[in-house]
Amino acid sequence: MGHAFRRTAPVVVAAIVLALTASIASADGPGWKTISQDFHGLLFGLNVGQDGQLLVADSGAGPTKLDPDSGDTSLIASLPNVSDVIQIGRREYVALTGGGGEEGSPPPPGSATLYRIKNGDVSAIADLGKFEADNDPDGAGVDSNPYHLAKLSRNKILVADAGGNDILIVDKNGNIDWVAVLPPENLAVPGGECPAQPPDSCSDAVATGVAVGPDGAIYAGELKGVPATPGTSRVWRIEPDARHVTCGSDDDSCTLVETPPFTSIVDMTFGKDGTAYVVELVVPRVVDVSVTAGPGRLRSQVLDRLEKNDPLEIVERWIANDEQPLVDRFLARASLGPVLEAVDATTRSACTGPRDSRHCPDCGGPPQLSFFAAAGEDLATGPRY
Repeated sequence: MGHAFRRTAPVVVAAIVLALTASIASADGPGWKTISQDFHGLLFGLNVGQDGQLLVADSGAGPTKLDPDSGDTSLIASLPNVSDVIQIGRREYVALTGGGGEEGSPPPPGSATLYRIKNGDVSAIADLGKFEADNDPDGAGVDSNPYHLAKLSRNKILVADAGGNDILIVDKNGNIDWVAVLPPENLAVPGGECPAQPPDSCSDAVATGVAVGPDGAIYAGELKGVPATPGTSRVWRIEPDARHVTCGSDDDSCTLVETPPFTSIVDMTFGKDGTAYVVELVVPRVVDVSVTAGPGRLRSQVLDRLEKNDPLEIVERWIANDEQPLVDRFLARASLGPVLEAVDATTRSACTGPRDSRHCPDCGGPPQLSFFAAAGEDLATGPRY
């Protein structure tokens, strides 16, 4: 449709919000900085309100306003398990809670629900979990985990349900319908086959991102889980008046968008100039390449570190310049590579570390690639570079 697609790397981690001030928050910032740590749980949706304040889905407390300049936070309303929040009026918001409970059964009360918040008062608009239990649009069994919101019009809200693998639409009266389901696509873990192997050997594609484009169409992004095969996540364009569409089959209403190769899309939006921005998970991509093609020692260390540590904590510690094992620094630097390449030299220079022939000239980290030069003798090893 003529829209430019650009990728960004997500660096929103538990109990901390980071802004790349040189390219996102402000053109005057010195680089990465911590805006606030005043949160109570894992952070999910991040949007901008009408007054320029950031809207943060703090799963431990509820939708929260964050001043990007001072770092001050204020709770909009108490709503634990919130997964996204958007502003629809001067003092009016719509918030979403994620799923919960046992797989195959309806989520517990209060979860998988769309809420309206007006002047601090919270009221339920629509029970998305019940809709999934009653309708199961993708026919794959009851599973609801609402993930992301978008405003289609003044009175209609779109929901990407990662559990139901569909895009839902809710009107102001709480009436729910399903717009589209994304096509099932099982991917095997390295060395496995689907669906011949057990279910935990396969990974399905799920709906995680939804946005309304400048052409008025609905755009949906999908996440491919483990093994997060690089370049396999897709973006779909859905007609705004489409209903009960199966993407991949109903080509008149839902079409595959030609995009750069994406891996595990978790969010997307459009800028004022019509550019589409897609957020993808980057740590799984680095891990996949390292385990598949890296030397034996790197493979074993990567698997060992990820078994014992949260990947997002590894990235967070690298940004904070904490002491880390070399393999952790490798994972963090490789994961944030696309971001560092996209920003200017001033931002890159804010990273600390030695600048010499054995380290990255931009950020001072250990080399991503080294080699031994020819020694000229069969029994000797040349110098390492």
